Amino acid sequence: MIHSIVNGNLRADGEIKALPSGGSVLRLRVASSDRDKIDGAWQDVTTWVTVAVFGARVESLARLCTKGTKISARGKLAVREFDKRDGSRGYSVELRADDVELMGGPRREGGAATSAEPSASYSDEIPF
Repeated sequence: MIHSIVNGNLRADGEIKALPSGGSVLRLRVASSDRDKIDGAWQDVTTWVTVAVFGARVESLARLCTKGTKISARGKLAVREFDKRDGSRGYSVELRADDVELMGGPRREGGAATSAEPSASYSDEIPF
């Protein structure tokens, strides 16, 4: 099992999905961009990770996880294989979060970040 830390910005509001067990999962799409030299030219490269949050914190965290929010999540890293719409195989990186920290709210008009509970930390056991 690989433990990792993912830092980045949410590219959409968090999405809650019901589980067959009766619980729920909060899915967060996180993007982080870096500049890499590719074929001799500097380019922006974006890495996408889905962060899955389980347990009692799902509802309260979902209200705070809106598009543009910067987060830091720690947990178990996994690669998932899936069928694309065109019939080919695709891969996604998923982090099953043990801990999520809000680093700041999305940018609003005028460039100021919202601060509805910045740096709030949520942590509990994953139920599996």
